[in-house]
Amino acid sequence: MWREVIDWLTEPSAKAVLGRVNARREETRALSDAALRAKTGEFKARLEKGERLFSLMPEAFAAVREAARRTIGLEPFDVQILGGVQLAKGRIVEMKTGEGKTLVATLPACLHALAGQGVHVVTVNDYLARRDADWMGAVYAFLGLSVGCIQERMGDSPYEEGRARKAAYACDVTYGTNSELVFDLLRDNLAYSLDDVVHRGQHYAIVDEVDLLLIDEAQTPLIISGKGEEDKGIFKTVDRITRTLKEGPDYQADRKTRTAALTDEGLTRVERSLGVGSLSHPDNLPWMHAVHQSLQAHAVFGRDVEYIVEDGRVFIVDEHTGRVSEDKRFSDGLHQALEAKEGVPIQTEDVTLAKTSYQHYFLGYRTLAGMTGTAWSEREEFAKIYGRKVVRLPTHRPMVRKDYERIVFKTLEAKHNAVVEEVVEAHEAGRPVLVGSVSVAESERLSALLSRRGVPHHVLNAKQHAREAEIVVLAGARGAVTISTNMAGRGTDIMLGGNPEALAARETAPSSPAHAEALARAKRQCAEEHDAIAEAGGLYVIGTGEHESVRIDNQLRGRSGRQGDPGSSIYFVSLDDPVYQKFGRERTLPELRRLLENHPDDEPVENPRVGSALKELRKKVEIENYAIRVDVFKFDTVVAERRTSIWNWRRSLLEQGDLDAWRGEAEELAADALDAVYDELRRAPRDEADAGPPPTQDALWRLALAQLFGRALDEGTTIFDADRAHTLLVERYRARFGLGMDEPIAGWERRTLLDTIDHLWTQFLTDLERVETGIGLRGYASLDPFIEFRKEAGQLFGQFMRDVRLHAARAWLAVDPAQIREAQARRREASLAPTRDGSSGRPVRPRRERAVDRLPTLKGARRKQRRG
Repeated sequence: MWREVIDWLTEPSAKAVLGRVNARREETRALSDAALRAKTGEFKARLEKGERLFSLMPEAFAAVREAARRTIGLEPFDVQILGGVQLAKGRIVEMKTGEGKTLVATLPACLHALAGQGVHVVTVNDYLARRDADWMGAVYAFLGLSVGCIQERMGDSPYEEGRARKAAYACDVTYGTNSELVFDLLRDNLAYSLDDVVHRGQHYAIVDEVDLLLIDEAQTPLIISGKGEEDKGIFKTVDRITRTLKEGPDYQADRKTRTAALTDEGLTRVERSLGVGSLSHPDNLPWMHAVHQSLQAHAVFGRDVEYIVEDGRVFIVDEHTGRVSEDKRFSDGLHQALEAKEGVPIQTEDVTLAKTSYQHYFLGYRTLAGMTGTAWSEREEFAKIYGRKVVRLPTHRPMVRKDYERIVFKTLEAKHNAVVEEVVEAHEAGRPVLVGSVSVAESERLSALLSRRGVPHHVLNAKQHAREAEIVVLAGARGAVTISTNMAGRGTDIMLGGNPEALAARETAPSSPAHAEALARAKRQCAEEHDAIAEAGGLYVIGTGEHESVRIDNQLRGRSGRQGDPGSSIYFVSLDDPVYQKFGRERTLPELRRLLENHPDDEPVENPRVGSALKELRKKVEIENYAIRVDVFKFDTVVAERRTSIWNWRRSLLEQGDLDAWRGEAEELAADALDAVYDELRRAPRDEADAGPPPTQDALWRLALAQLFGRALDEGTTIFDADRAHTLLVERYRARFGLGMDEPIAGWERRTLLDTIDHLWTQFLTDLERVETGIGLRGYASLDPFIEFRKEAGQLFGQFMRDVRLHAARAWLAVDPAQIREAQARRREASLAPTRDGSSGRPVRPRRERAVDRLPTLKGARRKQRRG
């Protein structure tokens, strides 16, 4: 701690570091390759002798810059050096698109890698992780640093995959996607052996597109799930009934919060159709649950908006990136309801095994840094929740892009027609055009309109994601037209004239002798095209609908005007757009429609009152969404505190190697279990019909011991108090081992305890999710939902801990140690035989299914409580 405080007090300013880095340029350039590579070992040795990391920064950055020049032909600009300094200090750095974030990350990554504890560079998809690791890997390798890359699939068998992941995390610098890093940590905390743990700690991380992960996806918990047991037919039955319901008389829907609820008339109709009696009866809770989720599926979740259907399956569409989330499912029965709605096979609902959020995962790093093109507007949130300062960097070349004000139309059809006319005009002028749509359905509608006009174009949406890299490479060509559902997190720059490296790679393999000639030819062609396109005005970005955050709108605008290139951007919107329908249908839109009642549909609206009203609506949306994110963070913090204590307990069990220490810990746990059972028996309410005297202390201790031993005591006339009961417990426990505790027994006991923790933790999470889903209703009773949730979470966790001790102790005392030793011996013999995947029977890390959990009911109810 004191070392970190001293580092903070003595950290140099970014400009001072830049000056020292530049002062070493010639000295560093004069070093031989061997001498430059040896600098890494020198820096590590100086760190071990007590030198501060920040004092090494100028020399280390100078070495990295020179290594980049010699290996990949790129030398960080002064602005990039400044960015590297801020990242090294754990800041959020705003750098515009095309300013070289990939190269900038190598500077702080190399510096923090000197500590030998691992550096994580986090990207938003597998393609970018592999691309950046391969591209920048030459820089790290030159300096003697190892680089690894985490991918979604890393082996043909679980054993191979586990080994590959562990090797990647053991490298000095590890590239990987946000989701893979989080799920690996979750799986580590379900492991039964340290051999199966792949993470080696959270030391330092650089997060690309940091606002996408920590702001936009902050409300999305990340879940590892297992298969539950349920009656799939219940969703089909309920779906048939839901289709007969009508909005208004039978149910009310709130698309803003993605919630729907039955009216009294609708509830009566559903109960009559099901024929099961009152849905509020405890025996009918599964029916009530299915009805609720079916109503959400039909009323507020739209095909080709929140999800798509392909090959007989329902896939989530990530609302922030526009990509299909193939490995994610809506939880709590919603996905099954959507499958019933679409008439595709219904999969078994998942149960939660482990759960966290991006917020708490990244807060686990000792030092966290991030990069993005749009962070300044969220600087207060980064400071309040993550304790991160946001720093804006100037562009290397002046920004000359022209950003035009939105153009408003009354109807969706009029807007689409205007967008098509704008695209046709720009296409005929030879300008590349990027059209940013808000949904898959809208992108396909615009595609159809452009096809009618004979305009060649590409569509990049959730259905064409496999061609993403190819489409983006061509998006900057003369006259190219690209329609994308969302460019957030795409990660690949759109270069005017095209990307010469990518174009050359399409002709010849990089290792081919003809590749150099192809690359030179592609560079000449792209340079000529670049100048012609720049003369025509550069890349034209057209947004077809505003998002809930101005920051996301700016991300789309930022695709144009990279590295000082000319360009322009504009948004076409209509009163029918989803963001206005979702948040303004009750008040703002009716007022505007009355105002524009006589305005022609096909003409843009120029009334300043309309623009002001829409701008004010967007501000309210951003304030409301911020409040929700803070709310979600508060609630998840309650769970995170318990989760951390359980993870620490599990890890201590995996690391426990001293047999005597384990026996003492096991005896203490059994004693705690006995005390817990005694206390519950003592506090248990008595039957009113029982007029006899209350049970004696002796009787209560006998009952408690009987519950723990699994059978009644046969101790004659012994009178039990606390001391005698604990003495008997320890005697029984120790008597089981005969000559003493050995590794087979200790290993079995630890495994039994881990199994018990995991099983009951799953139940704890399920119970907690149910509490959280309905906790907002407490607001109507003038109770604070957060305080109520924290209180109930504490009670559930206390019961969870008592149950873990009781179940584990009962299992330990019930099994004959001789049988354990025999079973362990048989397993050791079996482990000597090679398995089909070539391993020797060592336990493997299972890959569990993943799910996305969204709780619109909770968020909506809590928001309404705040308003009321």
